[in-house]
Amino acid sequence: MKKTSRTILAAAVLMLAASTAYAQVPPIDEDAMNAFGISFSAYIMSAMMMAFGQEVPGFEMEENEDSATMTFDNLDLTDLGDGSFEYTSISGTITAVEAADGVTMEADLMLQGGPVKKLQWSVEEFDMEDAESEAVFTIIADGKRYRVSNTDFMM
Repeated sequence: MKKTSRTILAAAVLMLAASTAYAQVPPIDEDAMNAFGISFSAYIMSAMMMAFGQEVPGFEMEENEDSATMTFDNLDLTDLGDGSFEYTSISGTITAVEAADGVTMEADLMLQGGPVKKLQWSVEEFDMEDAESEAVFTIIADGKRYRVSNTDFMM
């Protein structure tokens, strides 16, 4: 009986600790969400432009059989976004790896001209063709980690 009580108590303490740790991760703020959106847009727009034969100064893409690495080297966001981005430039890498359950992407970026300077993000099981896919997002803006769900992007 004591062993069962200790097991239940240990499980309850573990669940409380896990929920407390999760609760300490704040929901994403507007600056971090905006920086993520701009970096993801820069990736999509640059890749599309290259696919249609346009040269994108400050952007290179290296593709392998099941992965791609996009490198930004002071890419001018004012030209890319026609002045709609509050950031002026982006540097760093985004790596995408294709798997059976979707694409996993990781970014390590530096931004200029806006409130967020250092941006890291990862997306697991991202499927562009399935709007209801349950992608898992982690975003770290200037060292602050945010929890993000699909509904955060449905604004």
